[in-house]
Amino acid sequence: MWNDRKSVTLSIVCTKIAVVLVIAAAVHLSLLFVHQYINFRSSMMFTGVFYYPVLVTCCVPSLIALVCLHRMLLDIRTGTFFTIANVRRLRAISWCSLSICVLFLSEIFFLPWWSFHFRNCAVAGFFSLLTCIIKNVFDAARRIKDENDYTI
Repeated sequence: MWNDRKSVTLSIVCTKIAVVLVIAAAVHLSLLFVHQYINFRSSMMFTGVFYYPVLVTCCVPSLIALVCLHRMLLDIRTGTFFTIANVRRLRAISWCSLSICVLFLSEIFFLPWWSFHFRNCAVAGFFSLLTCIIKNVFDAARRIKDENDYTI
């Protein structure tokens, strides 16, 4: 039978897989950038100068957000939901999403396929806003929980 513990365990496994995939993507994109930069002399138009470094830079906040999510899931598995640590982790995830949004926004001005990056920017911005709202809900629930712990 499927239960909450199995669901959290599956989420933890998926988070670990996502961390490995982000690290692999960062390594692959770095090598691809170096390979294309070496061959830059043969073509005068090289859009990878802007494209690949931004994608590799996006991997850093992605990893930070995944680590925060992993720690939050470990807390949820132990039964501690509404804590200051989880509120801080949600705030960090929100800021990481906003930084990815800004990074994609910076690419819009340099690349010919700007609509693709604008969509990525919009998705990251929406996720940042959504995470901020969830953080506010967690913080309010934490305050209510603390207040109820002090009542007789």
